[in-house]
Amino acid sequence: MTSKPFLVIFGIFAGLLAGIVLFEAVLRLNGEYDIQSYKIDCSLGRDAAKYFVPSNDIFLGWEHNKKLNNCNSFGNYDKEYRLKKDKETFRILVLGDSITEAGGYVKGLEAMLAGSGLGKKFEVWNCGVGCYGLKQYAAYIVNRAYKFDPDMVIIGFCMNDLDDFSLVLLTEKNDISAYCFPALSKIQNIESFSVNRYLLFHSYAYRFIMFRFLGTGNPGGSCRADASSVDMLVKYLKKRNVPLVAVLIPYLKSSYDAGEKKDYLLLKEMLAGRDVKCLDLHGSFLDIDDVAWRDRKDDFIHPSAKGHRLIAEKLYEYLMHNKIYWFRD
Repeated sequence: MTSKPFLVIFGIFAGLLAGIVLFEAVLRLNGEYDIQSYKIDCSLGRDAAKYFVPSNDIFLGWEHNKKLNNCNSFGNYDKEYRLKKDKETFRILVLGDSITEAGGYVKGLEAMLAGSGLGKKFEVWNCGVGCYGLKQYAAYIVNRAYKFDPDMVIIGFCMNDLDDFSLVLLTEKNDISAYCFPALSKIQNIESFSVNRYLLFHSYAYRFIMFRFLGTGNPGGSCRADASSVDMLVKYLKKRNVPLVAVLIPYLKSSYDAGEKKDYLLLKEMLAGRDVKCLDLHGSFLDIDDVAWRDRKDDFIHPSAKGHRLIAEKLYEYLMHNKIYWFRD
């Protein structure tokens, strides 16, 4: 004989389930939270499906394809390192976008530190990922960096790193599709806020509840990263006593338009307002309009091998000048 309490509990559960199914059905008929409303043209380039794969971390959106020959087991364009380091090892993680991803200044710095005579074994990890920005740097530090036990974090900032498209990638028919969820930009406590990737892509009700809770249900569009991302990564690293150095890598041209100048000053202000140690390389490239600094003649963002060498040298000089602080026992 079935007990009355069980029937009551079953009735409540069945009622809730029926309510959720009905709510989902109504939203589907309405179409306002149709997943296709969030689909946009992928801004990572034509080769995105080859070089990038959707990330399980919803806040990163995408990451390197580990099947590529130049990608290590941690998903970095770098050589393989042991995860567990010995006592003599000083491990530096360098985050950044496609400039850092190219690896020139990262490996240049590692070679210089190896000959520094500081009595340590230096590992400088290239954690750069193309098209990442400030939001992803914060997410990487909070959700991944701790696994690598860093002694220092360096972020190589490009002047467009405040752009934030909140992209989440999905593999569809052997291709990469991009979905833009601006509401994700409102989430700052990503250590404790969990987003279910499956439900995000498959449930209208889930999208409705989550986006309404976050204060926006508007599909598509883009956002701008703000100081809250800097607050997040600074707070996290301070809590673990890991020093942070920001490197501001300039556009390789002498004249900035109004928007570029505004982004540069805003990024600099964000970092200075939070006492982040900052190496500003604006003014370090003599005759910056010389195309010899550029990887390609018409590309004022990505440095040539000569440009990477200069970044490595300036960064090495900066660290050596501050070695009492950075390399204390």
